[in-house]
Amino acid sequence: AYPEADFKSVRVADLEDGSYSFLGRMTVRGIRKPTTWVVVQEDQFIDEQGKKRLVFSAHTTVNRQDFGIFWNADQSYNPLNAEK
Repeated sequence: AYPEADFKSVRVADLEDGSYSFLGRMTVRGIRKPTTWVVVQEDQFIDEQGKKRLVFSAHTTVNRQDFGIFWNADQSYNPLNAEK
């Protein structure tokens, strides 16, 4: 029913180890939460047209319950009315 997640960055910080921290808002199932992604440049190369290309990876950790996603739960469950 909700196959997509959306992330909008609001700030990028250059970390000391050469990676970057992307602070923003992640929206899943219509629920928006602040989220930080760590982004690392993995590689760079020149493509067939002679253009420089960069390869990045990104990771974050989220609590799916913050977005109303519960394993094997009744789909009518409303996380705003429940205790954690």
